[in-house]
Amino acid sequence: MIDQFMDSPQVENMTMLSRSTIYRLEKKGDFPKRRRVFNRTVRWVRSEILEWMASRETI
Repeated sequence: MIDQFMDSPQVENMTMLSRSTIYRLEKKGDFPKRRRVFNRTVRWVRSEILEWMASRETI
């Protein structure tokens, strides 16, 4: 299976978090880290976001 890279708006829509919240959580080590894919372009790995979301689910 080929994983997908997601940009900031996609991650925001998927997680329902604001950009600043995502960056704050990432800085604390509580969110998957961005990957630099080009010189000034960063993306998140979709499977890592899904795993993070699954680990946060409450029943």
